[in-house]
Amino acid sequence: MSGRLHRLGRELFGDVRPPTRGERLAFRGFELLVVLWTLQAAWDWAPTIARIEAVVLPLGIFEHV
Repeated sequence: MSGRLHRLGRELFGDVRPPTRGERLAFRGFELLVVLWTLQAAWDWAPTIARIEAVVLPLGIFEHV
């Protein structure tokens, strides 16, 4: 099974090679943007969530957790 997965990966993505410096830099920049956008969204929602007065009951599987 492992051989099939390796072959599939090679056929889909070509030969595995180490990422270039530019690819690593672009990926780190993308990661940074995702983290910043996530933090911004959390801070934007914080005042709204603080104003919610309804009691949230655990439903479904969360009743057992």
